[in-house]
Amino acid sequence: MNKYQVVLTRNVTESVMVEVEAVSLHKAETAAVDKAGRHGDNINGWELDEGNFSEVYPTGCDCKIN
Repeated sequence: MNKYQVVLTRNVTESVMVEVEAVSLHKAETAAVDKAGRHGDNINGWELDEGNFSEVYPTGCDCKIN
């Protein structure tokens, strides 16, 4: 029987509280996203949200292992 390395993915959400100063709620949301950066890499402290029971699904097969 052959062995394979299969990439598995699950879609989950994470949240973090970001403190910003702004003149309105809309501008505060924009400022928070800007502060976090496009992928949230500028912010530490991300936590997995409750209720993340996403099903796992294959997204690729990297290689056959001999």
